[in-house]
Amino acid sequence: MENLLGGPPPTLLPSDHADVPARAELADGADVRDVVPRHPAACLLWALLAEAELTRPGGADPIAAYAYARTGYHRGLDA
Repeated sequence: MENLLGGPPPTLLPSDHADVPARAELADGADVRDVVPRHPAACLLWALLAEAELTRPGGADPIAAYAYARTGYHRGLDA
């Protein structure tokens, strides 16, 4: 497939990025809240926490969701 819109090539995370072991732990059934302390640089985990906060039964906390998302964004910039 060819990108007809042009623009810069996609930015890809390095193969040793913190998301790799974090994804493996999640695939093995670990809870995201248990994985975050072991891999705080994993962008994916912060995005999952933000999403979970926005869909939390009993009411979402949009400020907490924003904080999670913002942390993940900055972990991505750090990478």
